[in-house]
Amino acid sequence: DPDDSTSADNNGTVIVTSGGHRWKRILDGYVTPEMFGATESPNDSYAPIRSCLYAGEPVVWDGDYATSKKIDLRTSTHVHISGVGSLTELASFADSNDAGESEALLFIKAITPVDVTVDGVSFMGRRVNFSNWTNFRYSLAITGAANVVISNCHSNESSSIAFSVSSAQSVKIQSNTIYNPMYHPIFVKDSTEVIIADNNVTGFGAAAGIDPTVGGIGIGVGNSHNVIIRNNIIDNMSDTGTKTEGCTNVIYEGNVVTSSGKDGIKIQGAAGQDSEPTTAVISGNIVKDLYPTRVDGSSLIQVSDTKHVTVSSNVISNDFATTGSVRWGIRSFNHASGTVGHAGFVVVNGNEIGNCADDLNPLPSVELIGNIGGGHTHVINNNMCYSGIIGGDGYGSCTINGNIVGAAASTSNALALSGIKSLSKSTTVSSNIIRGFDIGVVVSVTDPSDTEYSTTITGNTLENITLRQFDIGSQSSTIGRMGLNISSNSCVNFVQSTEGAIRLRVAQVDLDAVSIIGNTFKGSYRTLVEFYGYSSGVIGSYSIYGNTEDSTLGTYFKANFVNKCKRVLGDYAESSTAPSVDKGYKRGDRIYHVAPASGTDIGFQCTNEGLQSWASMGTLA
Repeated sequence: DPDDSTSADNNGTVIVTSGGHRWKRILDGYVTPEMFGATESPNDSYAPIRSCLYAGEPVVWDGDYATSKKIDLRTSTHVHISGVGSLTELASFADSNDAGESEALLFIKAITPVDVTVDGVSFMGRRVNFSNWTNFRYSLAITGAANVVISNCHSNESSSIAFSVSSAQSVKIQSNTIYNPMYHPIFVKDSTEVIIADNNVTGFGAAAGIDPTVGGIGIGVGNSHNVIIRNNIIDNMSDTGTKTEGCTNVIYEGNVVTSSGKDGIKIQGAAGQDSEPTTAVISGNIVKDLYPTRVDGSSLIQVSDTKHVTVSSNVISNDFATTGSVRWGIRSFNHASGTVGHAGFVVVNGNEIGNCADDLNPLPSVELIGNIGGGHTHVINNNMCYSGIIGGDGYGSCTINGNIVGAAASTSNALALSGIKSLSKSTTVSSNIIRGFDIGVVVSVTDPSDTEYSTTITGNTLENITLRQFDIGSQSSTIGRMGLNISSNSCVNFVQSTEGAIRLRVAQVDLDAVSIIGNTFKGSYRTLVEFYGYSSGVIGSYSIYGNTEDSTLGTYFKANFVNKCKRVLGDYAESSTAPSVDKGYKRGDRIYHVAPASGTDIGFQCTNEGLQSWASMGTLA
């Protein structure tokens, strides 16, 4: 090129003679490492490969090369690398204790937001044991790019993370295979529009038990937005199968997660993240056979601090279920500090949840708890659950409908669980089949205090319940009043029950209106209704009729509401003024003016028994 007197010699596309002439290689739209002097492994091709990448042309990588140093590309031009070749870490590779992403066989840093594509290349690491932290090296790391694509690549025995992407505008990691990295197979952070699909990743699982800090998370995404993790196969990870932390708008679809040591699929908020987690959809995944190598192991599917959550049509189980396997099936909650986000609307629908925990330590199949804040709605419908369901909190509503709970044989320690339990302000439990638990349905309201609650339990079938069919009210210090409807339920084949079929807890939470109508109770039980802590509580109007009772217990007696309650609303005093403090009335008691004049109080209702505070029930017009 007689017009060029400045280009540098790169030993591949530009050759500078001793006389200063620039000879240019005639290209066909791409370069190869061989053009720069690369030769096949085990020869060291570090310098030729680096020169090839800096040529600024698309790279065809069809040879099997090796390097004794990390290959560091800083670029302001688009990068496209494709082929069927490989890059191997030589034994003479200079080790480093630096755990950063720049310690990679191939590190690509975009100086300006350019596009980076790596397709078809294999990266061969040198992880020599499970704790070789002095040889901490990624296979491929890309940072600062606009659009990143890593596809059809392979990583084997990476001594750290296999494929890492950070600070990208869009990311697609697809159709790769990764085998036995010492840390995470795939990790993305601080990026948007992330798609991780059709990858096959395998760890070394239980073997990492000698050092639980290794083995990593199969697919990890941190502080990113609009994340889709789809159709991946993730097996034998020592930590979590796949986890997003501090991300917004996350979708998991069609993944298979097996033999992980901690959680299966996990969506977690992160304190200080730049925006509140808004949406999590976990649908059509298979999560099974996790093993108890981590003492802090928790859930097969877990979501925390996310505003809208949908978990549907997943198949999960822990067929190993060995001693020490203490795990929930599906779990959603908020961290107590409330600084990240609040789960507001949670739907758990159509999942098949097998045995997830050791029979000696059974945990619920579904648990939606700890949701601080207000206005939560929980819907748990049409699931098949080996173990129990816990839903709701004291602020919102909880609907538990059409589930089969206790689908398998009873666990050896089923007495530790109830079939269905709600902690919600408004609870509906309908059309469920519940088998083989200590208590069939528990409604135990929690905060906030001094408020109105409602519970409807209708159309359920309860079989082989060993203690009580229904336990309703409050098991805490919550104060309030609840309307209760138990109707059209079929409760059969009681076993070992010498208590009441129904326990009403009227200690702190008053039951304003109780309806027990049209139910069937067949088994061994002492009485239909028993009262717990009634000395300080109030039951209002009640309707009990149309029930079929058939107890085989010889000491059975018929429940008597009036004799078992301290006070019944409707037993009114008549007075024109509110009582003084020495009367000893209870909260909820009412007195009526026997003949109120126009403009005077109709009556008063006690609002605080300790202070003997009263509220007017209005004046006569």
